Amino acid sequence: MIKEIEIENFRCFGTSTFSGFHQVNLIGGKNNVGKTAFLEALHLSHSPQVLTLMQMRGTNQEVLKAAPEKAWENLFFNQDQTAIVSIRYVNENNIANLLELFTPSKKDLLKIIFDSECVEEQQKLSDLLLHSKDAAFSVLNIVTHETSKHAVPLFSLVAHSKGVWVRTSKIPEYVNFKKIGFLSNSVSVTNRSLAEQYDRCFMQGHADKVKAAFQLIDSSIVDVNTLTIGKPAIYLTKKMVKFFLWLYSVMR
Repeated sequence: MIKEIEIENFRCFGTSTFSGFHQVNLIGGKNNVGKTAFLEALHLSHSPQVLTLMQMRGTNQEVLKAAPEKAWENLFFNQDQTAIVSIRYVNENNIANLLELFTPSKKDLLKIIFDSECVEEQQKLSDLLLHSKDAAFSVLNIVTHETSKHAVPLFSLVAHSKGVWVRTSKIPEYVNFKKIGFLSNSVSVTNRSLAEQYDRCFMQGHADKVKAAFQLIDSSIVDVNTLTIGKPAIYLTKKMVKFFLWLYSVMR
């Protein structure tokens, strides 16, 4: 369990520290005060993976191709990419972990490119980023620090006009990250997709668990099912009335 988390230069946070966590925590506040950014920092610190970053708000592949030089700026406080994003958390055993995001220098970029084991990939990146006068690109490095351990490079992301190139590093065995479920508000989920997901849960014998989750939100719900007449959707039965739950519009 998390005991404390410090966030610097991430999204809307200049320097902020949060503590007083329990097994279950309610995050509340007005619009645009940083609720989602806080959850993203929390998720990123515990699951710093390429997919985690690419699912965050504003990380759209087509947008990255159109303006690669601005690919990562929305991750930085005041969009200042010269700063270093740091997310440090301490668990209940007082073990600290620090995650840092930063844009490297051109010298570091050369190292990233030529550390690639694929010669063909080296040549393509070199031609695209270093030998083109009009090349637009941006690089994001992600490293982690554990107590009494040296910095461990995790991966580098290079956004350019063709997309995003990823260079992952060999991670030591002592560095372990958790698999955490997180639904970004940039992810669109259709009614059909939700209905199909529920059907899979039903076939796997987890329908009661799904119903219990709905009942945490509304205790009057007594049954959950899917309906394929018209547009597929999840169909809820309450104690006195039946209605369609259009989750797509709620989640967007």
